[in-house]
This record gives sequence, C-alpha cells and structure tokens, in this order.
Amino acid sequence: MERTSTRSGRAMQRSRAIAGKLLCTFVLAAPLTTQQPAQSEPPKQKPEFTAEQLASATAFANKFEQALRAGEIDACLAAWDRDAIAEAVCKGLQTDAKKLAEAKESARAGMDKSLPALFEHWKNDVPKAKRALVADGALLARFRFADEQGISIIDLELAPTADGWKVVDFHNRTLGVSYVEQARQTILPALASLDRGFLSRLFGSNAVKPKDLEACSKLASDQLKGDYQAVLAGYSKLPAALQDTGGVRSIYLGALGQAGDEKQYIAELERAAAQFPAPMFRFMLVDAYFLSKQWDKTIALLDEFIAAVEQDAALLTLRANVLLQAGRVAEALAVVREAQKLEPDCEYMHNAGLDVLLAAKEWKAVRASIEFLEKTGKFKFRGALEGEQWAEFRQQPESEPWR
Repeated sequence: MERTSTRSGRAMQRSRAIAGKLLCTFVLAAPLTTQQPAQSEPPKQKPEFTAEQLASATAFANKFEQALRAGEIDACLAAWDRDAIAEAVCKGLQTDAKKLAEAKESARAGMDKSLPALFEHWKNDVPKAKRALVADGALLARFRFADEQGISIIDLELAPTADGWKVVDFHNRTLGVSYVEQARQTILPALASLDRGFLSRLFGSNAVKPKDLEACSKLASDQLKGDYQAVLAGYSKLPAALQDTGGVRSIYLGALGQAGDEKQYIAELERAAAQFPAPMFRFMLVDAYFLSKQWDKTIALLDEFIAAVEQDAALLTLRANVLLQAGRVAEALAVVREAQKLEPDCEYMHNAGLDVLLAAKEWKAVRASIEFLEKTGKFKFRGALEGEQWAEFRQQPESEPWR
C-alpha cells in the first residue's frame, strides 16, 4: 500500500537534518571501520567492460528498479548472490572448515531476514536506476533513493553470472560504507568467538574484547531509545581502538548533537571529518552548518558531494532549498529549473522544489508540480493549502482546483 502525504503549512519545514538520508541511512548500522585498515589489500585490477556489458548491466538495474517499485521481494532477493556475500563477510576468519561453513550460513540466514526489510525501505524511497558505471575495478549500478526525509546515492556492485548479473555488495556513497561491512558487523561477536585473533587483526589492536562489542551494541540501543546521556557515558568507557572507528563515532556524534553544546558538536564533527577519509562526517556537517545557518559552508559541502557523484535532480533541489533558506531566491529558482531539465519526472524535485517555486511566485510551475505529485497517489492538496506560505498562491487562478 502506498503512503499518502498531505502538505500543509510550511511544506519543507525542518528542525534538523536538511540532508535527510544523506545522513541517516544506516548510520546506526555503520561498520566499525578503523581509520587505517589493519590489513591492506592490493588494489583491484581494472578489467575492461564492453559496451554490451554496460548495456546489460543497465537493463539489470532497470529490472531491479521495477521489482522494487512493485514490491516483488522474491525477485529482488533472487538478484543478490547471498552465497558470495556470505563468503566476503567471513573473509579472513581462521577456523576449521565446519565452523567456517557455520559462520557463512549464519551470515546467509541474516541476509534472508534483513534484505526483505531493506527492499521495503528502498521501495518507499522512490527508487531510481541512474546508470551503469565502472569504479575501483568493479561494475556498478547506481541508484538514487529520495523522499521528503532526504536522499541516498547507492551503487550496487555487480558480478557476472551465466545468464546476466547478480549483486555482490552495495556501497553507500554518502557514508563511505558497504553492505558487506555492515553484515560483518552484525555477526562480529560470533566471528570473534570462532577466531580469537580475529578482532586484533580487524582493529590492529589487542585492546578490543568481545565485551566491548556488547557495549557498542548497547550504545546503538541507547541511541534508539533517545538516552543520549547514556550514549555519551558509554562511549567514554570504550577503548580508543573502538572510539576511533566510524560506526562508533557516528553514534557518539549523533548523541552529542542531541544532548551537547552546538559549538562542541560542530567542533567534534569537524575533527572527525578531518580524521576519517570516508565522507560520512563531512555530510553530517551539512546538518550542523545548516542548523547554525552557515549557508556558504552548507552549499560548499553539497557541491563537493555533487562533484564527487554526479549531477542529480534531487541533489540539485536540496541545494536549491539551502539557497532559499539563505534568502537567495533567484539562485534557488535557477537551480530548480536546472533540476527540471535534468529529470522532469523526479518526484523529490517536484515535492521539495515547491518551496522555491512558491517563494519565486512561479504559479504555473507550482500548479504543474502539484498535478504531478497528485498523480503519484501519495499526495493530497485539496483543502491543504494552508498557512502563510500558500497564501499568495491561493489568490491565483492556478490554485482554483485545490481551494
């Protein structure tokens, strides 16, 4: 069943997280990634992919998008090579063959439970297959997921099969993490129990013990319960080797942002962004800079992300909304028009762009976006054009169907 949203009053009012899922997707499940990997691997060779392979991968991505939108969970599951992912999750585990097989089966069973929920989540976030591309020696299918809460850019890593392709990992380009890393964290205590040296090799330190992993799980639990003081207290007791991991630091910073001083929050974010090579903390700074109304810094970070990924209608619309908050209405309108040309059927652009169109008094464009959104079946505008933001539009002939 599709969700139905009603926009009224201030359409895009936010108290936090202007970047939405640029920040929140899988933050609590972010992996315990060390600043410097304990075991370095040689870089992947860059295989050549033919035009036919790229076209085939694009077709695979389009088919996967259709299955997501239709809620065809079995078809989505069939597109993933869960055995290959389980193999990758357990890589480096030193134990006997029987226990290794059991660990892989545990990883596989976890995927069978978690992936359907992930697909349902993606379905509700308006999946959009963007294109096939090659990066770091892998063939990827780029997807964008976006709704009123924000945007995610995710690359599905593909491996060839006898009759096409299967997904063997995915990479969240905002957080700099992969599905394999997240799945490994989920069963990390079990892996550590099978191989006493696993944690020391993973973290490059003997300081991390199984009890510390349990304490990390409690941090995430306390965060979900909103007990931010407990998170801050628990974080202070962890060994430095765990404090200096991406996943734990993100939980700490999330609690600090809720319970701490805003200046301290921003300072700690800036320190983390300088320490960690992954983009996670740089895009948490989008939230921090937005809250403190540092518009130029917010826009600069968004521009950095767009340059690193690609021009995208949803990302451009997010940028336009920051420009609007900064009072730069003409610039915001120009960015929304750029997004309209790039992807005329982008739902996020029509939804989030309404603020800009209303401020710029682009009444025909406002009407066109309302009509587009109502056709999705998720939005109802009749009788909902309330508040100061809509006041002038209600006086225009374009608003007549919704008064």
